[in-house]
Amino acid sequence: MSTPFNPIQPLNTQLTPMQPFKLGEQPKAEETGSNFGQMFMKAVDGMSGQFNQAGDKIDDLMTGKLNNLHDVVIEGEKAGIMLKLATHIASRVCTACTTLFQMQI
Repeated sequence: MSTPFNPIQPLNTQLTPMQPFKLGEQPKAEETGSNFGQMFMKAVDGMSGQFNQAGDKIDDLMTGKLNNLHDVVIEGEKAGIMLKLATHIASRVCTACTTLFQMQI
């Protein structure tokens, strides 16, 4: 019996310790967050793939290629959960930015 869900993949990111910052020094390219950008783009691509997969299942159901409504509902729910997670993360990022902008220096 196969499971209807793909197993959760662990994040394989190595955290490096922070280096002390010296005034007047420019950060190197690898220190500016390219790893975060790559991780973020990978997550967005995965979410987009999930939406496309759910849309394909709906198309297959409507054209008669798929008879199992259960699979369509599962894919739709997975896409819905991904959307809720993405909007929650975006809300948290906006809140964090607002908090940073309101800080007194």
